[in-house]
Amino acid sequence: MTSGVIEFNYAITVTAPPAIVAGNRATAFSQPVGTQLQFNYTNESDTMQSVFFRIVPKVVGLPCPYGDSVITEVKIHPRPLRELEIRDSITCERRSGRNT
Repeated sequence: MTSGVIEFNYAITVTAPPAIVAGNRATAFSQPVGTQLQFNYTNESDTMQSVFFRIVPKVVGLPCPYGDSVITEVKIHPRPLRELEIRDSITCERRSGRNT
């Protein structure tokens, strides 16, 4: 029976520059199975941004090719909301016994 150690590599890409979306962008190699990717990101824009994680499994100790990559998207909401514009006023008036 042959055996090997399963590890994975990952790369992070972001849809905006670091001044807009702050957080980890470092690539990592040889991460053991069970490693959790937990990073904090902030979004300074007024639109939704995305962080993409490309994860590639590999077997160490055997002449196996790398496994298929998996890409996972994480949406980063803008916080706090930068601008809110109300274009129509909302009023409630009472006219002849009914609300309008």
